[in-house]
Amino acid sequence: PLPRGISRHVVRYARAGDEVLAVKELATRPAEREYTLLRDLDRLGIPAVDPLAVVTGRTSADGEPLETALITRHLGGSMPYRSMFETTMRPSTMNRLMDALAV
Repeated sequence: PLPRGISRHVVRYARAGDEVLAVKELATRPAEREYTLLRDLDRLGIPAVDPLAVVTGRTSADGEPLETALITRHLGGSMPYRSMFETTMRPSTMNRLMDALAV
């Protein structure tokens, strides 16, 4: 099982063959913006998760509307930015980290 992180949105993980997919539930406009941003990052050669789909019009088994889902390919070994800043680190490590994050 994959670790569960802190998120403002529900994120579920599913196996599809040998791959792990992340299914993030959020409103349609933010899902579409995030999908576009992830595609732009890929075009620029910046490492990020692969966006696969935005699924709209979802309903529960009893017909209740569900939020849009953004589906991405899980990036093995990745970690949320938040986790990097939750621990204390030396100033030199922080400087190297900030340099690495700068694009």
